[in-house]
Amino acid sequence: MSSEAKQGSMRPFQSLQDMRGGLKLSDRIVAQFEERIVSGELAPGDRLPTESELCDLLDVSRSVVRDAVRTLAARGLLEVRQGRGMIVTSPDDDAYSEALTLLLARSDLTMGDIFDARTTLETQLGLLAVKSATKADADALEAHLQALEEAIAARDWQRASDSHVAFHAALLHALHLPALDRLLEPMQQLIVPSAAPPLAADDVWDADAHPPIIKALREKDPDAMKAALARHYRRSRASAEKDWLELPFRDAARRSRENLERRR
Repeated sequence: MSSEAKQGSMRPFQSLQDMRGGLKLSDRIVAQFEERIVSGELAPGDRLPTESELCDLLDVSRSVVRDAVRTLAARGLLEVRQGRGMIVTSPDDDAYSEALTLLLARSDLTMGDIFDARTTLETQLGLLAVKSATKADADALEAHLQALEEAIAARDWQRASDSHVAFHAALLHALHLPALDRLLEPMQQLIVPSAAPPLAADDVWDADAHPPIIKALREKDPDAMKAALARHYRRSRASAEKDWLELPFRDAARRSRENLERRR
């Protein structure tokens, strides 16, 4: 059950007027709450004082508090729940992933650019994973591949997409570098728009290219891993339509979502 971050148990707030810099009032509130959340003073599940209580506590108007809450929610630090108030969220990758997706969507990068970057990055990660992977890591990839094959057989394209992402995320996990997991795992979501199948191509998932990756991991064979990944990405790129690879990321991502919705 979530705890209450009531006025009596909260460290007094620094006077908003005393804070340096030209920040507007709502940004000053954001800075104070962000510091308390990041430090752990406000823990996941903690419920903040009500809007009216915050107005009294901070000596600001409702519009200032609402502006600050919107910013904190957009950063993934707070969740506003109907009937429950404002809750400190648990750490997750959603805000990071959304920011990265928006950054790419506002660029002129194409799906070909994204695909080539993914190929380069994952090939190097796969070679490193060969050195650190355990039997449990290889078993996890095997389970995700089985889920992918079952989803393809059932023509369940959303489940296939999720399983494909999980397979490649598991290869990253096999490095056993938690900081790298935290930094790179959100990028795995970029696999979804590049891997969602066109309406007429069920084999674009290239499922049969995945077992050699698992085999190379089990046998700790870097040459086999490099060859398996090169084959997988070469075939995946060859199966993609030229027009698809030339599409701006923002258009391709939208089309992928539409394709998955139409296949459901």
